[in-house]
Amino acid sequence: MKLKFLFMVSIPILFSVAALAQQTNAPAQPSTYEEKLNRVFQEWERPDRPGGVVAVVEKGQVVYKRCFGQANVEYQLATTPQTVYDVGQLAEAVTGMALAMLEDQGKISAADPVKKYLPELPSWADGLTVGHLIHHMSGLPDWYELMTAAGWNDGDAMTLDQIHKILRRQKQLLFEPGSKSFPSRTDYVLLGEMVRRATGQSLRDWTWTNIFKPLGMTRTLFRDSYREIVEDRAYSINYHYRDGYLKGADNLGAVGSLGLFTTLDDFIKWVLNLDNPAVGSARLKDKLLTSGKLSDGREAGFSYGFAVDSYKGHKRIHKSGSWGGFRTAFRYFPAASFAVFVFCSWDYNWNDPNQCADNAADVCLEALLEKPAAPPAPAAAKRKSLKLGPAELSQYVGEYRSGGWGYLTIAQAKDALLFKAGGQAFPLISMGEGRFSFEDPNIPIVLTFSRGSDGKVSQFSFDPGNGEVTAHRVERETLTADELKLYEGAYYCEELDARYEIVTREGRLVLAGLRMRDVALTPENRKTFVSDSAAFQLVSFLKGEKGEVTGFRVDSDSLRHLVFKKE
Repeated sequence: MKLKFLFMVSIPILFSVAALAQQTNAPAQPSTYEEKLNRVFQEWERPDRPGGVVAVVEKGQVVYKRCFGQANVEYQLATTPQTVYDVGQLAEAVTGMALAMLEDQGKISAADPVKKYLPELPSWADGLTVGHLIHHMSGLPDWYELMTAAGWNDGDAMTLDQIHKILRRQKQLLFEPGSKSFPSRTDYVLLGEMVRRATGQSLRDWTWTNIFKPLGMTRTLFRDSYREIVEDRAYSINYHYRDGYLKGADNLGAVGSLGLFTTLDDFIKWVLNLDNPAVGSARLKDKLLTSGKLSDGREAGFSYGFAVDSYKGHKRIHKSGSWGGFRTAFRYFPAASFAVFVFCSWDYNWNDPNQCADNAADVCLEALLEKPAAPPAPAAAKRKSLKLGPAELSQYVGEYRSGGWGYLTIAQAKDALLFKAGGQAFPLISMGEGRFSFEDPNIPIVLTFSRGSDGKVSQFSFDPGNGEVTAHRVERETLTADELKLYEGAYYCEELDARYEIVTREGRLVLAGLRMRDVALTPENRKTFVSDSAAFQLVSFLKGEKGEVTGFRVDSDSLRHLVFKKE
């Protein structure tokens, strides 16, 4: 592996790194967990298929370390502790550490305007701060989703220059910065570029000099050229139920949100340093473990590169990643000084690294995570309720669609409304003025319904704890083949510089492009169509004064209001 910089390391750090090396390279200490963990990973015990690695670290000791399967299926090369993995969005944890270290050095601040470092961004970036990006509350659209919508395929090269070009074409953010949090890979690819502009070194070089080399992580790097040869790397596999093993595609040449390559032994050193810093400081560790705050004071749920939440009553720091068939999961419980991470080189559902990491935490921290006996159910809180008749309740009944929640249903049972989601039904009670709370006092959520210009209920909003969610009413209609033909034509989007055709095939509406797979559009009604494409989840057609189709708008979880005009 090519390493660009050699740097003198201080004596105290050398002693710390020597201790880390001894802990990393030594075999895992005998533990009471081994039998339980072997059961968690029993599906991985197959030397004839793609594999992965796992490590469990507790109180500064490696208590479990295993390698499974093959690093290269074509050449049938076994996975080893030195196999290099692409760890997907786990890269953000290291980028976050770099930002925290630069803050300590006074070279960057979370309060700085983004345009201090990236002045070329359009006017929508005027109110953005570095902290908005760090804590995923920027409202920036996801660069990968933008490029997918513009016609890029998984096998195409994706470079930093291309990402910057498509971002500069955007006209608005997804939401007001600081008002909510939503993970976007754009946040950390821009932060990676800010490291370069603040220090004069690329993210790759700066992290090598200041993090990887001091920790002895000699097999770890941010790969910023997709053509670079990385020795001993694992090659990813996409599993298809019909075609079997397919080569994963990884032509990414941008780092920050992705692009980190590391090994089992190297990342153990990083985890040991997270728990007991040799590189960095206690203040830096606190930044990595503490959620940012939204504008209204609520928790954003994201720290410097990690997600922060509670798992079975205990604070958990975690990150999941995926790219080109690689999948990773990381879990850290600060109170127990316990961490587990899993890297794997294929996307087969039965060995989901996130489920395995959670299961590993469950069996190792069984006593800590054990829930106390449930207290007696609290008496229902007295709430101001308003009795509504069947006719009044019926106006709220219907099917609603929300981007991140899918389809939600408001149903009517006798003299009450029911909120239906995930196969369950929850009774609601009226609070008046179109507001409903859950009958169960343990669900402190209020649904607020609003009406359209025609006076009919058109949507409802609620806050599940991480920002407001809006669900729009769906009125189902069936369209004939002749009616579908009215949508045919060529459409162009200025923000993506992309042109697509909409045609009818075998009685269905299809979005077709030269470089993109055909996307079947299923009508909800004459205005809105849905698809299984991440980039075209919802397509809303626009019409002129005479009812003619003039274009369509795209809305998805990580894109909003991209407009394609009919040519």
